[in-house]
Amino acid sequence: MFSAPQNLKYKKFHKIKFRNKSWEGRFFCPKFGDYGLQAITFGRVTAKQLEAGRLVVRRFSKKQAFLRINVFPYAAISKKPTSARMGKGKGKLSGWVCPVKRGRILYEISSIGGKFKNKLPFFAFKLVNRKLPLRARPTRLIY
Repeated sequence: MFSAPQNLKYKKFHKIKFRNKSWEGRFFCPKFGDYGLQAITFGRVTAKQLEAGRLVVRRFSKKQAFLRINVFPYAAISKKPTSARMGKGKGKLSGWVCPVKRGRILYEISSIGGKFKNKLPFFAFKLVNRKLPLRARPTRLIY
């Protein structure tokens, strides 16, 4: 499971809004692995969702693939209790999220075992895509 970020200047964040509809220019193809999962839409991915995707790939590959997660949940989400009235400041921290732009590579897989190749990483990423709140597509390393 992901831990909280270590060095934060402020504990509570403003709400993250995606005003710019451009693509993420730096992270277009996988750099460390053979296959990657690229985000097509904008969204906020929580730490629990990233962990669920990691477990899916680990189970599907039967521990024969090396998985790298390229995003880290650094933004705090605060939530007030339902019984609280208006005012009295911002609520307590309820979780951590990572804002994701279009074109960002979320996961990368490099196959170690001989069996986990060709179409299998694409099937694994299809299962991961069901766990995420945004749309994503599997990509291959471009040489």
